[in-house]
Amino acid sequence: MDKIFTRLFLTQLSKTEINLLQSYRCATMTSKEVWRPKVLVTNKETPEKGVNILRQKCDVIFPENVPATRDEIMKLVPGVDGIMWVGHYALNGEVLDAGAPTLKAVSTMSAGMDYVDVAEFKRRNFPLGYTPTVLNEAVADEAVGLMIAAGRRFHEGLLKIENGKWQGGPQWMLGRD
Repeated sequence: MDKIFTRLFLTQLSKTEINLLQSYRCATMTSKEVWRPKVLVTNKETPEKGVNILRQKCDVIFPENVPATRDEIMKLVPGVDGIMWVGHYALNGEVLDAGAPTLKAVSTMSAGMDYVDVAEFKRRNFPLGYTPTVLNEAVADEAVGLMIAAGRRFHEGLLKIENGKWQGGPQWMLGRD
């Protein structure tokens, strides 16, 4: 069942898997209740498009403050089924302990993992999602833009304009082709 929840949190489930998950968790619930995983998203400024995907199948909660303190986040961890860790506070065994026994999966919204105790997640065989290639295109675009700006002397020209030192002329501030 934990594997099914992990797939729900990190991807999407088929209708059969959703029904199986709900029947498993609803055994102790009244007939009018429907179980939905409770997911903590640690920053209210998380893009709405992604949060809405979670809301389709999960009850989503947020810390009150933006940015939330780690203490505020930690107070919300007990009782959640999943966490979307947005930010760079330490993500370690303390978080996993606070989430036990209900916490099933944690996912970050980052390419970097320097704030995550990956060894602890591996030691516990605990599902951890992240987005290793999410910034590839943006970084490539930025690199090309910086090369063009350097070759055409954009920054130097902007400083000349701002300081009233624009001279003009066919060769002045000529960049490179």
